[in-house]
Amino acid sequence: MYKKQELTALIIKFYNELSKCSVETSKELGSYEMQIKQFHYLSLIDKTPNMTSSELSEILNITKPSVTEIINKLIKLGCVYRDQSSSDKRVFYIKLTEKGKNIVRLKEISAEKFAEERLDSLTGEEVSNFIKIFRKLID
Repeated sequence: MYKKQELTALIIKFYNELSKCSVETSKELGSYEMQIKQFHYLSLIDKTPNMTSSELSEILNITKPSVTEIINKLIKLGCVYRDQSSSDKRVFYIKLTEKGKNIVRLKEISAEKFAEERLDSLTGEEVSNFIKIFRKLID
């Protein structure tokens, strides 16, 4: 049981360090007003071309009014906009603005920065072992 508690504590510490790195990077890029969930929403929109409110509602498993509220907040932050379909005027796609695209890249940048800072102290073999173990944990 002790090993399980130690592993849990290490994973929590790892997550907290990654989060701290993400916050520092977001401050540097001027997107500190973003909430963690909003980063997630932007990533989903980025990965899904021509995302509609209904699709986002299904993916997040939340109501359409809740998605509308999320989208409106992201519009106010200047991260997304609604783009009317040229083929069906009733359909609006949720698209990232340049600011939104940059913020999505923020997560990648902060993860890379975090990995570089931590993994530089490990040998090649330790990095390989870490990757194998980490894959088992998250796959």
